[in-house]
Amino acid sequence: MSQARLRARHIRLGAFILGAVAIAVIFVVAFGAGWWWRPKVLMETYFDESVQGIDVSSPLKYRGVNVGVVSRIGFTYTDYEQDKPAAQRSVRRPACPVATPDRHPQMTRLLRSCALVALLCSTAACGLTAPAPARNTWLPRADVPQMAHQTGPVPGLLLVNVFSVAEAFAGKPMVYRFDEHRYETDFYNEFLVAPRDFVSQSALEWMQRADMFESVAPAAGARAPRAMLLQGSVNELYADVREARRPMAVVAIQFYLVDETQPSRPLRLAEELRRSVPIPDASAAAYAQGVSRALTEIFGELEQRLRSMAGAPG
Repeated sequence: MSQARLRARHIRLGAFILGAVAIAVIFVVAFGAGWWWRPKVLMETYFDESVQGIDVSSPLKYRGVNVGVVSRIGFTYTDYEQDKPAAQRSVRRPACPVATPDRHPQMTRLLRSCALVALLCSTAACGLTAPAPARNTWLPRADVPQMAHQTGPVPGLLLVNVFSVAEAFAGKPMVYRFDEHRYETDFYNEFLVAPRDFVSQSALEWMQRADMFESVAPAAGARAPRAMLLQGSVNELYADVREARRPMAVVAIQFYLVDETQPSRPLRLAEELRRSVPIPDASAAAYAQGVSRALTEIFGELEQRLRSMAGAPG
């Protein structure tokens, strides 16, 4: 995916968020207009007895209809009879309800209707102009060739461990590199399974078809005290689009071969193999094919290295 297309998507997403926020503000203001824009009438009454049960914001009803709320509760001597000594002042308890009759019901209903229509129109417009596309999935696989070798397999068992992947490339969404430090994921195109799964499976299938060892099995769940253990770490996995006319699929894997048949468990191989495969364009399909080619070349080179170490040239 080109940088221009990603920028355009980000702009559309930002415009949608700003529009949604604006509509939400209009919606809240319009629905609150019935309270904020109503004229208020302040009334005050007094009680000689306790006002327990009445609180600020308690509703004020007239014949069962809400006509206001209690705005303040206090004592009369704090506001009135200031010219008298405190001992001679009244201690009545005033309650101040605020009545808010709706003198403009038609305007309130109109504002609410306008807000609802604006919300519906915005939703419909978003659905017409920006349909949500489905995510596309891709599954790169190493093209394991048909192999026929004159020499027999090396005695012993090879266990292939699950490969680890650098955090920046561990997720299923495809990663694009636009400059030296900027990597972005493609929300609409992703691998069918996580990279650790398809890379580990490709390594296992390649080693099994290579027929270098008497037996090849996945390390997970295997109980073999004496075996060769192949491990790997995917350090790079992205589409390099820094040069728009020369996009490439980049894959780099660090391999380790541990000889667990020896008590000291020596490290027989520790090497990173990297490929930058040119692809015709920056599309997800071209990138997935480029990853498949890169894996094929990397595992082919790994096999040559292992055969050379084992003294069994192909």
